[in-house]
Amino acid sequence: MQASRDSVSAAMLCVGVVALVCAFAVSPLTQDTSLDEAFRVRPDFSARLFTSALMFGCASAGMASGSVVLWRLLPPRKTWSRVAVTAYALGTLGLGLYGGALVYAHSLLDPSGVLHVEQVQALREELWLRILLVGWLFFFLSGLVMLAVGMLRNPRVPRWVPSAILAFVASQFIPLPGGHATSVAQFVVLAVALAHAAALAHGSATGRDPELARVWPTGRRRVVAVAPVGLDPGGTRQGNRQH
Repeated sequence: MQASRDSVSAAMLCVGVVALVCAFAVSPLTQDTSLDEAFRVRPDFSARLFTSALMFGCASAGMASGSVVLWRLLPPRKTWSRVAVTAYALGTLGLGLYGGALVYAHSLLDPSGVLHVEQVQALREELWLRILLVGWLFFFLSGLVMLAVGMLRNPRVPRWVPSAILAFVASQFIPLPGGHATSVAQFVVLAVALAHAAALAHGSATGRDPELARVWPTGRRRVVAVAPVGLDPGGTRQGNRQH
């Protein structure tokens, strides 16, 4: 049952990261786009905006489900691990809420597919939208950082996996050239790192990587001592005793 659950979680994580890459690939928004520019979409962007919102929803469900298998790569029974997985899960759920915000913006388009300046200004003043964006980014990025730090402590996880995750987080605060292609490439790096982490954790859960399970146990093992045949629990040989 445990191996089956981990297998489903690993598969969902892989589906989620692919959906995340697709969401940013079809999105008309780029990393360096301001809020005004983001919602001042052109008519030919409306379909891409709606498709991107749907893909964000799929990414949210898949990546949140993947938190179960990522737990296996973190320090067992540590507060750090629980906080990391919780922050990561909240951040990935925020992806779905962000997709919902895009659907809401899409619903405000006029029949010609244009969002007017007055509507953009109204969206800027929405408190819930500000809280959504800030909260999503905080939990998503902080969760990734904590996951990467936890993986760095695992000797069986290749160093490039947490390094790629940390590089992705750092790239979100650094203006990079290349526009939309660069933004998509950043999420491809994150997707490859998380997919490889899912494969490692799945191998540990199913016994395909017993060395990982031995070096980095994820649960308590109960050792039961069995007395040899012919010995009682006290260690004396049983037999016909003459009284």
